[in-house]
Amino acid sequence: MARLKTPSYSLEDKQHVVVSTSEFQPWVGVLDVAHAKCVWVVCIDPIVDEKLIRSGSSDREIIGFGTGVGPHGEFNFTISTEQFYLSDIIGKISDQLTRLIGHYDDTVCMDLAKNLIKETSFMPGLSLVKATGQDSEYIRDFIAYALVRKLLPKQEGMFCDEIISLDAFLHWFDFDPRDIRPDLLRLQARNEDGLFKIKIQVIECKLAQESERYLEDALRQVQVGLQHLVSKFRPRQSKEPIGVEVDGETPLLPDQRYWWLQLHRLISGRGEITKGQERETVQALEFLSDGYYTIEWEAACVVFWTDVMHGEVDRRIQGSFAIDDQEMNIYSIQCGREFICQVGLEKRQYNLFSDEPTLRYYPLELPQVEQREPSVDTDPELEKQTQTTPVDLGKEVAEIEIVSDDPDSMQVSTKGIPKRILLGSGTSGGRDVYWEFGHPELPNRHLLIFGASGTGKTYTIQAIMAELSKFGINSLIVDYSSGFTNKQLEPAIVERLAPTQHVVRQEPLPINPFRKQCDYVDEIPLYDTSANIAQRVTGVFSEVFTLGEQQKAVLYEAIQSGVEDVGSQFNLQMLMSRIEAVKQEGGVTAIPATTVANKMRPFVDMNPFGEEEPESWERLFLDPVSNCHILQLAGFMKDSGRLITEFSLIDLYWFYKTRGTKDKPRVIVLDEIQNLDHRLESPLGQFLTEGRKFGISLILATQTLSNFTKDEKGRLFQASHKLFFKPADTEIKTFAQLLADATNESQDIWIQRLSVLKRGECYSLGHAYNPGSNKLDVNKAFKIKIKALEERFR
Repeated sequence: MARLKTPSYSLEDKQHVVVSTSEFQPWVGVLDVAHAKCVWVVCIDPIVDEKLIRSGSSDREIIGFGTGVGPHGEFNFTISTEQFYLSDIIGKISDQLTRLIGHYDDTVCMDLAKNLIKETSFMPGLSLVKATGQDSEYIRDFIAYALVRKLLPKQEGMFCDEIISLDAFLHWFDFDPRDIRPDLLRLQARNEDGLFKIKIQVIECKLAQESERYLEDALRQVQVGLQHLVSKFRPRQSKEPIGVEVDGETPLLPDQRYWWLQLHRLISGRGEITKGQERETVQALEFLSDGYYTIEWEAACVVFWTDVMHGEVDRRIQGSFAIDDQEMNIYSIQCGREFICQVGLEKRQYNLFSDEPTLRYYPLELPQVEQREPSVDTDPELEKQTQTTPVDLGKEVAEIEIVSDDPDSMQVSTKGIPKRILLGSGTSGGRDVYWEFGHPELPNRHLLIFGASGTGKTYTIQAIMAELSKFGINSLIVDYSSGFTNKQLEPAIVERLAPTQHVVRQEPLPINPFRKQCDYVDEIPLYDTSANIAQRVTGVFSEVFTLGEQQKAVLYEAIQSGVEDVGSQFNLQMLMSRIEAVKQEGGVTAIPATTVANKMRPFVDMNPFGEEEPESWERLFLDPVSNCHILQLAGFMKDSGRLITEFSLIDLYWFYKTRGTKDKPRVIVLDEIQNLDHRLESPLGQFLTEGRKFGISLILATQTLSNFTKDEKGRLFQASHKLFFKPADTEIKTFAQLLADATNESQDIWIQRLSVLKRGECYSLGHAYNPGSNKLDVNKAFKIKIKALEERFR
């Protein structure tokens, strides 16, 4: 082909064969008549392109074109007109813009239409014809595609930089093309050292009213497109002939060259070079057709919300894609009406893609690249003396290895605070979702898990403990529901975490509910008085037993006097003796004393507390053998279990308030928290509001929120991360409203989403890391499936 186009290039000692020829001139008259008689003229031909069509008349407009179409990608197509003027199309597009985004006057929409049409007139596979009709979906696509083209201007120095509509390349997809695929593909190619370096960006566009569903659909379309195209466009990975079976396998499938030639057709058909680059370009194209090139992939979901007014851009990780032991993030870029106008009127630019690691592929065996002068008039003798050297990609490969070592991924191998804890991945194979455990911007390290019984809450808690154990972080479970016995735990947890069961019925807890605690104000110690202790302990018993005022008065007096008389040796048995004495004395306090004694006696007789060991908590969290310690309250009645839990939390609170630091996390797990005290002055209330300062990290689970006050719900929702599993029917509206308030979506949408969750699936709501800003985005919701323990321990 080079010799046919450049006769001076012909060499006497070389031969070539002309396979076929095509003459356009006889068709010029046919095209002229067709344009005179018809509004639209469509030409589908393997040779004729838009430049030949346009050359026939100065009044001829190219409304749409594409390359590589047809069953095997062998055709070009063009849509042209001489009767339907561009001004008419501008008017129609302007009317559509007014209906879609409103708010702006006719002049603004007209200017927008002009700029968008200008962009799309050079976009392969996109036709203005459909955009002038009544199909609102195509009109939206047309506007969104044009905006993306403006956001991705052509880069200088590229041999090829095109955005194509994949609607014109349905033959690329071996599944139903109407089912699911991305919208656009940006193709960039640069000739470097004799090989094409190709970058492909897969893009799905949405122009609609704001909805989580569109984001989920867009992510799925991008992932499916990548799954199909990445494998098809791999460069040569074997030196074996195409289609030949070796050792029972076929390294290069029979259709592999077809896909290389598809790239070749796209790149060569849209490429531009300067004089003197002909030889090296032809050589690179020859290598391309034989699978020798480098290629990298990026992907994004670009969403224009028509009911959002502001001009801000929300860029975040929407999901991820993994293949061939490589993984990359897929971003969503969300914006509103004002941004649409700013971009369309050329008043705003935005970089859709980051410089993060992408998927990269190299040919397995590099070709021999001829080192020649760029002139096409090379002397034959010099041709014979040309030396060949392999392409040296060593430096570039080394750079890729460095880039793939993602600084934002969790690379900690030594014990310490993990940057993030893996929760799960998108239910449709999307991005991994993390609890950003170690991020400095995280307001606290509390995780709240909602859901009905049997939906996966307990399994999720075990999965999170497994991740924490990898960093030497032990977990403490207060198990008052018998949900964490060794028989209930997953075998992998029993094997890997070596949990220790502290059965309180056999081994009383070494804490003292009447301990004189100490607080500090500017390093000045403030020790509890007997009144402080009496108030605290009375409050716990009153909350569990629902004591009246007279009953609380009897209990308070007995505790205060006992602490005054006995000090740190005061215990529950002594307390019962004092209450019995009040009962025996008779008078107005005898009846309330009798009630208090009757309620407390079963608990005290169980002897739940033993000799105090102030440092016992820290020994559990620093145990190098057992990564999980369980305070097992099996055998206690419900009220007794609650009392032990509350007193344990009080002791933990005071111990770590004076000794703990935010750099040494201490993880406490509590299930069925609807049964506990959630008042602000309770230990749970204090942990939720100020626990981060002294290292407390709570993992809380509950089936219901119906018995929480508004303030208590507010404190719970201060947890930086929440997981919503499928709720009970009686709770679904409450859970849906919480999600609706956090995400600015309707309650009905969330009711529908929550109602169809399967076991192990949940919605993750919390702080999500944004690599673009290196900050945490707040209240980001993702539908995920909890990653299995087996996969975590591989």
